[in-house]
Amino acid sequence: MNQSFSTGTKEVSPAAYLLPDTAGIQTTKDTWLYQLHLSNETAGALTFTLKDGAGLILFDTVSMAASAVNIYNWQEGLYLKDGLNIFAQTAASITCQFRAMRAET
Repeated sequence: MNQSFSTGTKEVSPAAYLLPDTAGIQTTKDTWLYQLHLSNETAGALTFTLKDGAGLILFDTVSMAASAVNIYNWQEGLYLKDGLNIFAQTAASITCQFRAMRAET
């Protein structure tokens, strides 16, 4: 589906950070996700969950092996209504970096 923003877009900061262990909104406006880079920093398997801000679950408790790196790409963007919400099974265990655009207003 090709979704467009009626108010313009703004790039979301590409800074890497550690995922929380509870639902935490990374953006609060309609968002297009183009790349998601996740790195399991532990010696054990972990899971992560990705939802949009409206509560639609896109990745539900996806398992990552110890020291694994998962990279997801969406050339035309993955539309996330009302924002991006991603969290891990264990706090401060998965490093996340993403490339995204969000609605400006």
